[in-house]
Amino acid sequence: MFKSLFRSLTGTSPVSKIVFQNTGDGVPRIPIGISTMNPDGSQVSKIRSYGSEPAWSPNGKWIAFSGFVDGYKPYAFNIHIMKPDGTDVRQITHHRTGGASSPSWSNDSTTIAYYVFEDGREHQIWIVDVTSGKETQLAVNGTSPVWTSTREIVFEVYAGSHPLMIVDVRFREPRECRLFQDGDWSIRWSPEGDKIAFIRDREIYVMESNGGNLKKIRSGPVATGLSWSPDGRQLVFYGSRERQAEKAGKEIYVIDYDGSNERKILANPWRNDRVAELNHVCWSPWLN
Repeated sequence: MFKSLFRSLTGTSPVSKIVFQNTGDGVPRIPIGISTMNPDGSQVSKIRSYGSEPAWSPNGKWIAFSGFVDGYKPYAFNIHIMKPDGTDVRQITHHRTGGASSPSWSNDSTTIAYYVFEDGREHQIWIVDVTSGKETQLAVNGTSPVWTSTREIVFEVYAGSHPLMIVDVRFREPRECRLFQDGDWSIRWSPEGDKIAFIRDREIYVMESNGGNLKKIRSGPVATGLSWSPDGRQLVFYGSRERQAEKAGKEIYVIDYDGSNERKILANPWRNDRVAELNHVCWSPWLN
């Protein structure tokens, strides 16, 4: 429906891309680093040789990633942003040891939540204003932050059974998030905010944003991380093959949000003892 309306109004079809990371070996069609591709797995294009955890901004203008910063000793990872073609790279956090990872965009594309593991500040949740560079600590003993459809952030408690907490960026008072079970991860709100997808025991679940109508849409210990399509009708996810009849690293799949029409879009077989390691997939918004 959305595509038909878009085509009738503009004369063109809407376009989206998927960004992903290869931390393993370079193999045919899958270079090392951060790349983008079409939702059918075609036109894989490397946009950066180094960096991890790419995350597309909701306005489509930027991709955030965690990367190494030269000159910091002994080393430091920080959050950067770049344009979708890999140009205009900008460092936006400035932690000097350990660093920052797991960037997650606010819905208005103005703020990024991230995880800090700097010396003396281990396992903390921070936010940074993309324009001003102002960094603010939100919570301690947390990891893997993700924005909800509002001005709140869900994060995983670092220790113990890894329960989920939620914190409002205005009041900074974390509380238990009762929508999830301990250990749920890769929690993602749909673009319209009406659905939530997440992984539990490496299986994919979808539910309404209020926690109702919970449904397992993908069984089997395969899924590792996921992301919504811009129309909220599909999910891209990555994971190892369910059956290890032949050697393979993590591969990338797309599935409809009701669990139907699963298809592999980027295969990853071993080649001469070399294998890519595909992870951190993120679907862009509509790009035209």
